[in-house]
Amino acid sequence: MQKTRNNIRLFFPSAALRFFAGMLAIVVVVLFGVEQFIQRQTSSSLLNNSWSEENRRIKQSNREKFDKLDETFPLLATRHGCTPLASTASHRIVLLADSFSWGDGLANLNDVWWRQLQRELERRGYHDVEVVSLGWNGAQTKEELSWLRDPRFTDLKADAIVIGYVVNDPDMGLIPQNYKVYRMFFADDVFRFWLPELVEHYQAAFMRKEHARRAAENLSYGPEEWLLLILEGENFRLWTETVAALKKELASKGVPFVYMTLPASPDKAYHEVRYEKPLRVIRESGIPLLDILDDFTREKDKGVSPLIWAANPANGHPGTGTTNYYARKLADYLEANMPQVLGPKGPAPVRPPRVNDWYPWKMQADLNESGLLHLRLPEFREMGVLPVGEPHILVSFERPVNLRQVQLPDAGIVSQVIVTATDPQGLDEHTLIPCSTNNGRDFTVPPLPPGNLVNTLRFVPKVENRAMTAQLTFGDGGGR
Repeated sequence: MQKTRNNIRLFFPSAALRFFAGMLAIVVVVLFGVEQFIQRQTSSSLLNNSWSEENRRIKQSNREKFDKLDETFPLLATRHGCTPLASTASHRIVLLADSFSWGDGLANLNDVWWRQLQRELERRGYHDVEVVSLGWNGAQTKEELSWLRDPRFTDLKADAIVIGYVVNDPDMGLIPQNYKVYRMFFADDVFRFWLPELVEHYQAAFMRKEHARRAAENLSYGPEEWLLLILEGENFRLWTETVAALKKELASKGVPFVYMTLPASPDKAYHEVRYEKPLRVIRESGIPLLDILDDFTREKDKGVSPLIWAANPANGHPGTGTTNYYARKLADYLEANMPQVLGPKGPAPVRPPRVNDWYPWKMQADLNESGLLHLRLPEFREMGVLPVGEPHILVSFERPVNLRQVQLPDAGIVSQVIVTATDPQGLDEHTLIPCSTNNGRDFTVPPLPPGNLVNTLRFVPKVENRAMTAQLTFGDGGGR
């Protein structure tokens, strides 16, 4: 027995074991320290696992929001929220696009470009025009052409048509998207459980390297290479024919129309190479083109947060900074080239504040004309978490409002009330503004800079799965 113990010490000397255990402890502490550091960056990390989870919740909520959407003619509408064609406006502008109209990654429907255009036109004094949109995740030019040819399009009675150009629009289905997510190592799931943020960052770097390697060896290609491949050969020839057919269909409608570029971010180098050939085809087809890329790329030099360009830190679809810019540039174009579709300018009609969107969607929200907000709180696990950092619900106003106070029936319902606000140009940078309270029941919106109005309202509930009411008090100048 003594000989056996001596042999064990020979192969596993105690000093070496202590050294190994010490080094392992240091590595574990460092890894968990890095993990905690990344988690504290949840509001700014572009590859944050927590934001990835939040993005999945947002996308699920949006699918529930548009559960009645018809893929063959996806007129964007929601139950009890967004109701196109219900307006009494004399003029109507119809926008067509893909997920950029659907609002991929956006928890607030009013942040999408066509809703931003409606707000921008009203901000400029055009109150007799309605903006509606057709949009579907993954739709390309060929689908947009089919929507224009659909007999239901006539029912929209469009006075103008705007088609948004996105870099994957030339896809005709001939070039398969054969890129995939690769597992990093056999214990991927185990490490992800304990170090989710660190693994998310490492996997992003791993995938970039793996896609580059496989592309170099002609084994496959990544999504960015695919966007260039669809601009070649038979696929691009068919798309060129589709654009010609699109021009013919647009001309048959008897109303003005325009193609507009929708760069997802103010990155000129990225978009130029993907725009050159398609935009040449559009111009040669005779379709008027509004290309905003050059002007848009100059926006990133104005010192604003880069986070406003993306829908959220885990989703590269357009965010509020991007969609607000789309709206302002398109409004400029409409004023200069299609003033007849806007109607006359005039004072804003008196409209009671209205809630037209909420997150999560299954929550349901209703604001009556006396300012009483009715909600059905979901379970905590169904609520959003970021950017607040704890379960909460989001209520969005159809138009920004001058909200002064939020009164709850008692102090045991919510722990926080938080608002975000639009600036004088209608941009909401999603800066969280806590409301003050002395009793946990009456919450006061702090004074906002001149021209700023409340855009969204968040509640951090203490309870779940129950009905809730809140009395909202408004001042003059918003929601009209």
